[in-house]
Order: sequence, then structure tokens, then C-alpha cells
Amino acid sequence: MDLQWKEAYTCYMRQKEKAQQATLLSRRRLLELQIPKKDGWHPIDIHEPATFYKVVASVRGEMVSVYDGTTRYTVGRWTLGKYGAHGWPPLSSCFFAYQTAAKAMSSQFPKDSKCKTAPKVLIQVTATGKTYFNPKTGVWALSGVRPVRILPNNVPADNSANGTDIPTGACGPGRADSVTHQDSKTHPWVP
Repeated sequence: MDLQWKEAYTCYMRQKEKAQQATLLSRRRLLELQIPKKDGWHPIDIHEPATFYKVVASVRGEMVSVYDGTTRYTVGRWTLGKYGAHGWPPLSSCFFAYQTAAKAMSSQFPKDSKCKTAPKVLIQVTATGKTYFNPKTGVWALSGVRPVRILPNNVPADNSANGTDIPTGACGPGRADSVTHQDSKTHPWVP
């Protein structure tokens, strides 16, 4: 009787180990499907709050996403992605930010960005949780961000009406805070 019990227990433990390995392999495959490896993205789980910098548009006194024009950012409040809660979110629902203010200010926006010509504001955000990092571009894709402060002395240059990209030398004398041609009624700056 004792021998049968040991054999049954050994068989059970082998099957349990196989099931655990299959589960881990399945999770790894799911993660690999969500992350576009060919574009150089690497998954990183941030356990402690980390500081990042992000450029947002100022529209009617509110900070909104330059890309979609609808995602709002409020100092002190978390902005979370629309998909992928408590897991690895798809890149399409992540918020893109940089580790330095200089990189954020020189970031390029897609041509079809909704608020590309609106005045821009640089904000400092914190993030934790499931993220992605692309070492080629230095950009982070964050599942949620919490703006902690607005950096008014580091305002990226305003885009011209033809929708050109933000110049890489946006920190120079052409900064938007030194330009006086801003129409404050249609594009007020966030205080």
C-alpha cells in the first residue's frame, strides 16, 4: 500500500510540474505575441515609482494627448491605459514618455496627430507597473502615468501650421515661451 501511494504521489508531482511548465510557456507565448520584437521593444516591470517626461498639448486650458487629442492629464491624478489592466497592455494603449526632459522635448509626433499644431507643455510624470522600453529610440511605453508637475521653463517649440515635426533643437532660443505670436484666446497655456 505504501509503495502505491509513493508511485501515485510521484506521478502526481510529475504531472503538476508539466502543467506548471505548460502554463509558463503559454504566458511567455502570450507576452511575445503582445510585444513587437521586430521593433526592438523589451518588457520591463517597474516596481518602484520612476520619473519620466512627456510632452502634452494645451487645449482650452487642459493638458491632452498630442496624438489622440482626447486623453486628459491632470497633475496628481493617474491616467491609465484603456486596455490591459493588471497585465501586459498592448502598445496601442500605452503612454509614451522619456527618461530625460531633453529627449522628450525633441520627440517626433506622427503626422496624423490630432493636436500637433496646438501649444505644447512638458510635464514630469511617475509610472510603475508593466512597461516596455525601446533602447533604439529611448522611448518608454507606460501602462499608466501620474503627472506630478508642469515644467513651464521647458516648453517645446510650437509647431507651424503646416504640421512639421518638432525640431530636435527645441531647447534653443526658438522656445515657445520666448515667442510672442501665440494667440492666448484660442491656445491658452496651462498655468
